[in-house]
Amino acid sequence: GTTEVVKLTTRHDMDKQDGGGSMETAMALLDAHPLRHLCASDGKRVLVLRGEATLGQTLKLLAQHAVLAAPVVDDECNEDGSVHFYSDQWPRGEPFPNVVGFVSANDILGGCLLEVQEALTHAKTAEDNAQTMKMLELHVPSVENRKLRDLPGMNDGDFLFAAEIQRTLLDVVQNSFLRPRHLHLDDPPMLDTRRPKGTSSTSCYKEDVSRYIHRMAILDEDDRICDVVSVSDVVAFLLAHMRELGALAYMQVGDLGLGLDKDVFTIKANEPSITAFAGMYERGLSSAAVLSSITGIMIGNISLSDLRCLDLGQFGRLALPVSDFILYTESVRSSLQDVARSRIRDSKGRRFLRRPRLVTCTPAATFEEVLQLLVQHSVHRVYVIDDLSLPIGVITPTDILQLLAGSRVR
Repeated sequence: GTTEVVKLTTRHDMDKQDGGGSMETAMALLDAHPLRHLCASDGKRVLVLRGEATLGQTLKLLAQHAVLAAPVVDDECNEDGSVHFYSDQWPRGEPFPNVVGFVSANDILGGCLLEVQEALTHAKTAEDNAQTMKMLELHVPSVENRKLRDLPGMNDGDFLFAAEIQRTLLDVVQNSFLRPRHLHLDDPPMLDTRRPKGTSSTSCYKEDVSRYIHRMAILDEDDRICDVVSVSDVVAFLLAHMRELGALAYMQVGDLGLGLDKDVFTIKANEPSITAFAGMYERGLSSAAVLSSITGIMIGNISLSDLRCLDLGQFGRLALPVSDFILYTESVRSSLQDVARSRIRDSKGRRFLRRPRLVTCTPAATFEEVLQLLVQHSVHRVYVIDDLSLPIGVITPTDILQLLAGSRVR
């Protein structure tokens, strides 16, 4: 298959401006607008999952609705056996079920990896993928049929009451989106090799600064979920108010140090997909840059969005080389898009769109241009590349918020 690349190399000629003043302008903008400006006036249709949903059912529902996470309630299934419903269809006056958290594709990935440690170890050393595939397929029943109520974690989101939508966006960014989640004793053990030797996985009870929340559900007066606001919504807001950001709009990625202060996780195209996903989980990441196994040049991207396309009944597909797994997920997306044309829209009311596999910029790209790439292509990352098209950084919506909330200008 071919890789579609969206590449931005535009350079703006301008005098350098004071970075600190630009950050103050951005913070003032966020402080002048309440969270309600990001909420739909009449609410949104929000997918809600019941705790009885299996991991297999959950991945399919996340893919069908083009979301990476959904709130979970401890409500029993309906008589028809439905494991999900839509918040706006819940009868008014009837108590809304107790919300127990947000389940994300990353939570499901963690649950799957805990079941297949032997296969994962084999995949890292095997010369062919056939045996790894067989080992993974042995775990299909335990992985596919595991219930959400038995899945630890589910904390990639927060919940706000109706009155809290008056909080300023600056307050929400600093004290909600950028407040690190905590690892609890009942969370899935981290697979991170950085864990101190001689300690158990559960002894690492600490603040995990690599895992911030990415979304917040808004509860109305009846405690029904009426909206979900994400970090991507804040980025879209900033782009819509770009003219109010002054010199910041024209400052370059290289000058801001945006996305350049961290290593890019890479994986070769011929490596097993399960090693890519395990590497993401260990590092608290949602994606990996895919490199050609021959030239070493970046040729694609694999992310948790791809994991949603996996039918857990065919769990062995995770033994496929990354390049083959990406082609498989593209075929699934095409089929979902056909369905979406007739009946399914995502949480923002948008129809499914086939997104580019890879979105890049250079250090010469401006702040405004990066936001345009994130918003216009509906992606969660823009890779920063050098003159040889090698990845030297990656910019996410959370990086944008961190820049504005606590000046990172070099």
